[in-house]
Amino acid sequence: QNFKKETYVIGFNPLKDEMENVPDQPSEPPIIITPDDEDLRKDEYPTTVAKELSLFQAKHKSRIDLNNYWKLLLIITLFYLLPSSQFVLFQYQYSETGSITCFFNFKCANRFMGFRAFNNVISNVSYIIFGCILFLFIWITAPNKDKELGLHTDLSLYYSLTIATIFEGFFSALYHICPTAVNYQFDTSFMIIGGGLAFICLYQRRHPYYTPDAFKAYSVFALLIFLILLSLFSLPSFVFWLIVVVIVSAVVTGTCMYIYEQRPLWKMDILDYDIIRKIKTRSGPRNTSLFILLLFVACGDIGMTIGMATYGIINDDVNNVFSLYLIAIIIFTFVNYSIYYIIMKFKHGEPIRWFSIILLVLISIVWGIAIYLFKLQVTNKFGTIEESNKLNKECVLFHYFDTHDIWHLTSALGVGLVIVSLYILDWDIQDTPRDQIALF
Repeated sequence: QNFKKETYVIGFNPLKDEMENVPDQPSEPPIIITPDDEDLRKDEYPTTVAKELSLFQAKHKSRIDLNNYWKLLLIITLFYLLPSSQFVLFQYQYSETGSITCFFNFKCANRFMGFRAFNNVISNVSYIIFGCILFLFIWITAPNKDKELGLHTDLSLYYSLTIATIFEGFFSALYHICPTAVNYQFDTSFMIIGGGLAFICLYQRRHPYYTPDAFKAYSVFALLIFLILLSLFSLPSFVFWLIVVVIVSAVVTGTCMYIYEQRPLWKMDILDYDIIRKIKTRSGPRNTSLFILLLFVACGDIGMTIGMATYGIINDDVNNVFSLYLIAIIIFTFVNYSIYYIIMKFKHGEPIRWFSIILLVLISIVWGIAIYLFKLQVTNKFGTIEESNKLNKECVLFHYFDTHDIWHLTSALGVGLVIVSLYILDWDIQDTPRDQIALF
């Protein structure tokens, strides 16, 4: 576009205002864009947080607003919780008569308040406790206002993470009332949502303008959960895994291209030939570090998908691996982006404080223990009840909790430590002018 030497006001339409006879009195001060704002009038790549935020503020008319993330999450949860509760309680009622089989660890199933394995239910309260504590911690320590120093101060995604943790506790408890393959997605849905939100939360710290809006983000999560539902149908393994490979490859490739080219993810078009042509015609990588990261993540995600598909087709197995595969993909992506983020902080002279380093060490230890406990299966809801009963084990903690209950406790602690580390990771630059904070 050819820009004239004049000032442009974002969000002002004089023709519309005249037609609606509305006086020109905006409720918020408009964003003024002058010809000096290079990133807003040319196809350039912002290099500092200050320039990035100028793009974001132009989009959002003078203020950062990610509130839709937690608002939509509450609405989604409400509509998901009610029918899920009805379904599980219906299952449990008929399991008492023998019409439906629930897969418990019968060697450590402590009946209380009408629940056959109350220990499996109550152990999930750890997610709720940690989620509530973190919500209060973030609320108490939140900055009062945006002082144009450090990163932006909208904490909506952090609140969304704590809410997702709280409801992971509710839905995991709901699933453990009567564990079956059919209602297993109640236990994994908020793992997928929480993992996805963790990645978005880290990405949006320096890229609020390019962050996908809540509607697109939750639509992708819904697509992943739909694939879990699809895995329960009697589709041929080859057909199912072909669908999964195509969808995952398209989403991963499109996301990586948009992140690499610093394009807004809320405008993402998987069939964007313009961005493909731009990457192909460039003589070399625009950002070598980012290029290596995204290439590694894309190859890893797609490679894991093809590997899982090969395993599933050979063994004619869909249900037993698919939910864990999706969670593994999300964790792989988040961990690698986190490592890249920390390396780039060091590269740009942003030291990480000692308590952040301690947290990272604790996260590694706690999640190592949690994953070990998770692998100690005490049931198998995807086999027969006889096969599941052979895996049953005695209680190991207070003669009341089994290893899966301890998995709930340790994984809840691990999730809490991850959220805290995300929240405090950039406290070392909270007093740094934004035009001195690098984008990466």
